[in-house]
Amino acid sequence: MTQPITNSASCEAGSAPRPGEPPRTDARSGNVDRDWLLCFSDPTSIDWRRDKGKPRHDEIERIARRVAHVTGVSISEIRGVSRTRDVARARQAVCFLSVQSGRSVSVVGRWLGKDHSTVIHGANAVKTRLKGGCQETARIIAEAG
Repeated sequence: MTQPITNSASCEAGSAPRPGEPPRTDARSGNVDRDWLLCFSDPTSIDWRRDKGKPRHDEIERIARRVAHVTGVSISEIRGVSRTRDVARARQAVCFLSVQSGRSVSVVGRWLGKDHSTVIHGANAVKTRLKGGCQETARIIAEAG
């Protein structure tokens, strides 16, 4: 349901919108009340991130550095487009460790420059190799994690 615009649409006490309240719109035109939107102009007032309170890319960067050190693959190669076995396995290790540390697949994907489904596939590939007894993958995860 939309609420009609009133003459005093400011952020004064009592007229500010409550969290979760839909934007007020003009009943005739359907336009959103711009004064109402100004109440939310401070980006620090609402935290929409899933990873609340966690540094978003710092932890992924640290994980990537450790994986790069252990595997001998550079960070630029991990974030790049190469699909060679060594680079792909290093990238998948970063995906696995980042998701295990609590980062969302979307945030990891954005840092890598990949789609979230690539992160899911990479993490699952590492899990499968670990269950299968792959010693190389186990060594990378143990040393980098």
